[in-house]
Amino acid sequence: MIKNLLDKKQNIYLDGAMGTNLMKINNRRLANMETFSFSNPESVKKVHRDYLLAGSDVILTNTFGCNPIRLSGTNINPKEAILRGINIAQNAISSINNEGKKYIALDIGPIGKPIDDKNITSNGVYDMFAMQAELGTENGCDLIFIETMYNLNELIIAIKASKDNSNLPIFASFILGKDMKLYSGEDISLIINILENLHVDAIGVNCSFGSFDSIKIMSEITKLASFPLICKPNAGMVIKDSDSHEINSTKFSNHMKKVNEMGVNILGGCCGTDSNYIKDMIAVCEK
Repeated sequence: MIKNLLDKKQNIYLDGAMGTNLMKINNRRLANMETFSFSNPESVKKVHRDYLLAGSDVILTNTFGCNPIRLSGTNINPKEAILRGINIAQNAISSINNEGKKYIALDIGPIGKPIDDKNITSNGVYDMFAMQAELGTENGCDLIFIETMYNLNELIIAIKASKDNSNLPIFASFILGKDMKLYSGEDISLIINILENLHVDAIGVNCSFGSFDSIKIMSEITKLASFPLICKPNAGMVIKDSDSHEINSTKFSNHMKKVNEMGVNILGGCCGTDSNYIKDMIAVCEK
């Protein structure tokens, strides 16, 4: 179980970006990455395999936007997309000769609209997250990974819905602005206090402005939090007129080494990172 790794306080390596890798493989830009689970499932499996072979302990399912709001402009049923995403991840793990246990995290992202929208209710949002958590639990996921949350109220609802409908470990990750606050205005100390009271299994940040900024962010979080911490930053901003990002895998790995030395032991990548970033990060952190 993933909790055994948490209890041992050893490094847990996540994967990197799913979306930017899928767009490169398919040479297409889509708002809903879940589409590729149906149109080209082998490309999703390839991304998973690449991360597993790079050394990732945990892969996140291609289900970030599997809710009725994000998929409203498609003909994809959210439940079918979740089941498809889990199945592809399971097939990817089965296809490699792995020496150690590999884990599948059900990836849950924000609903895609402001939670205070007049047409959105808290109960409705709860039901969306509950559906995702329940399906992930019933179909072989090892943990629930709530990520890229920018609104504290939505994050709280996602955690409560997951805890009410699943017995799986829950990782909760949010994004911060340059002011070190959520986009809904709360600072780190308030976020940490609330999440500790909700008894999630690990917390941290993902995406945001890149691995360099994560050093500053995680140095603040480590002063406040008493439970396992996650750092899953992007590779900086996209370079103009290019598919490349500002931070290459060498710089990214060196930044993550500093984060790891602070005591943050759940490490991965977000937008712009690929399997080379994860492979290099693991090599540096395990020196």
